[in-house]
Amino acid sequence: MTRVVACPIILAVSPAPSAPHDEEEEARMNEVARSFEGPDKTLAFEHGSLESVNVAGTGGALIRMVMHPGWRWSTDLRTMVGTDTCQTRHVGYCLEGTLHVQLDDGVSYDINPGDAFVIPSGHDAWVLGDATCTILDWGSMARAE
Repeated sequence: MTRVVACPIILAVSPAPSAPHDEEEEARMNEVARSFEGPDKTLAFEHGSLESVNVAGTGGALIRMVMHPGWRWSTDLRTMVGTDTCQTRHVGYCLEGTLHVQLDDGVSYDINPGDAFVIPSGHDAWVLGDATCTILDWGSMARAE
């Protein structure tokens, strides 16, 4: 049985800089292993948060997004991003919770714990049920701004 899954995550992305701006950033970029205990970027919003860590040798970041019950892209992030739906492609893995994804073409998917996913740009999404949904996204391998 084949199951298709998908998910929105990143608020906005841009290419990683070609050279670090300071010694601390250079040290972080040269690390082989990173922890979300000391993220490079954080963003909090009403029903969740986003953290990113730059990962050496990838040219980008790994994103962890925590979405609490009630989180929905179109209500929590639309005004920050300025588009009707999320226009970022995502590749990732769901750690916990369930996320429902609605593509602009009307196709919809649920993502559950243990699911690896790819989702194209042009989607809305929301947490299903009363459990927090936590995902990792490395699809764009870009820095969260």
